[in-house]
Amino acid sequence: ANGVGKSTLLRVLAGLSPVSQGSVTWNGFDRIALPSTGAPVAYVGHQSGLYTNLSVGRYLERLIALNPHTNTAADKLPGLLEASGLKGLEQQLCAALSAGQKKRLALVRCVLLDYPVWLLDEPFSSLDTAGQQWLKGALERHCDAGGLLVYTDHQAVFHSTACLDLSDHTKIDADVFSLEAWDVSL
Repeated sequence: ANGVGKSTLLRVLAGLSPVSQGSVTWNGFDRIALPSTGAPVAYVGHQSGLYTNLSVGRYLERLIALNPHTNTAADKLPGLLEASGLKGLEQQLCAALSAGQKKRLALVRCVLLDYPVWLLDEPFSSLDTAGQQWLKGALERHCDAGGLLVYTDHQAVFHSTACLDLSDHTKIDADVFSLEAWDVSL
């Protein structure tokens, strides 16, 4: 259902929104007090977070350069562009991409940075069937490698033991829940 706080929860977990009560900690540290680089979290919200004045290729080059811990990112980029359906768009401005292409590029950011925690707000929206299949595979590989996924959606599209599914039919009744290294009190 709309308006029940799914996006807000993800923004709080990402450290982008304050909590009105309770706390969010990452490995014992207050998540809200941490600098944005304090926890290895990849977040994709409703807005793509792309630099629209850059080309796809330049955006990805800068992303790799600004994240030095991703020492193998440049090597996996060509295969990732092909698999995600973005190959051949490297010279295209991010602003000129379709909604589905922007979503794919934002999700490529998660795969490329390879952070252990992915927070995704309706990641399947705007994706065609091929994009959804690519994303399911990327999510599966992330979870199989020990990554943690928290995503929202209006339909249950992907399931894993390392996934907290916040689709419409899911309701969090507990006052406190834990996501491995996360300790969230609401």
